[in-house]
Amino acid sequence: LVGTEQYLCGRAPLDAPERRRVRSALRRGYESVRRDALNVDEAERDCYLLLSTLTAMCWFPVWYADRTGAERNRLAAQLRTFVRDL
Repeated sequence: LVGTEQYLCGRAPLDAPERRRVRSALRRGYESVRRDALNVDEAERDCYLLLSTLTAMCWFPVWYADRTGAERNRLAAQLRTFVRDL
């Protein structure tokens, strides 16, 4: 679910309202079809967020090769900020 949250929210800040809405909707959807409750603590969630972001950083040269230098710099700064805030 954390990976889907990242995909849907992009690099929205961790405390962004849209991120909270997406997370809540994903949890409700999960719990509507599963009997077991979704028990993920913040540390585990943060680990998944970090892994997702590190994947984007590892593939950055490939995924953003067609972007301008200024765009790549902006996107790289967003990734660094996200990791720092995490």
